[in-house]
Amino acid sequence: MMLVRSMSPDVIAVDEIGGIKDADAIMDAINTGVKIISTAHGRDFDEILKRSGIRKLLEITV
Repeated sequence: MMLVRSMSPDVIAVDEIGGIKDADAIMDAINTGVKIISTAHGRDFDEILKRSGIRKLLEITV
């Protein structure tokens, strides 16, 4: 968060999110106005939804 506040990025790109800590960090960044581009690897959407962080983000944002 210190980097987000000091650098004031418009967009942050991240790779392979999945856990709760990832989701919390993404939500913190979004709450400062930063746009997020991310990937989540999986065989299919059902497999991706098994990841707790992905599920949390989708529940909050959808």
